[in-house]
Amino acid sequence: MLMRKGPRTIVLVVIAVMGVWTVIQLIGALRSDNTSEDAKILLYEASLFQVELLSGFAGEANRLAATDQLNGLKQAAYSVEYTHGKLLKAWGAPLPELRSVSRLMEWIVRMQIGGDRALKAEETELLGAVGPHFQQLHAAYAQLLTQSGHIVGSQADMMKKADDAIVKLLSEHVK
Repeated sequence: MLMRKGPRTIVLVVIAVMGVWTVIQLIGALRSDNTSEDAKILLYEASLFQVELLSGFAGEANRLAATDQLNGLKQAAYSVEYTHGKLLKAWGAPLPELRSVSRLMEWIVRMQIGGDRALKAEETELLGAVGPHFQQLHAAYAQLLTQSGHIVGSQADMMKKADDAIVKLLSEHVK
């Protein structure tokens, strides 16, 4: 009779331990704020990747010859606008808005509305002028978070300066 109760007791103890462990995990997950912080950091990393792509396209854009070749730059700008917008919603006030990205997209779309055509000299010049500022923006964006996930204010300021410089250049050339 004791043999029959032994395996049954072991099974019941294992089930009880698994049940208690599951409840502890659920309570820990419900109390943990790390999940939202981890999601913010992952969103930042995705946005950083998009900014890196935009910086690369912008750095090469002065070598383009026609409006249809701007599609990669336009798509990268759209991706940055989307991911950074989500990051702004998640993080809030300490992050600067990237007005330059939407301005760049608007400018490209305006050029492409007329169809495929050769880029004008002043358009190529403008693309060459904004490229270094997008590289500065990327450099600041890459240093925006500490390892503990806090925003570095000086890097946010550098992002804002680069963004403002791009907006100024686009405003001067696009009327």
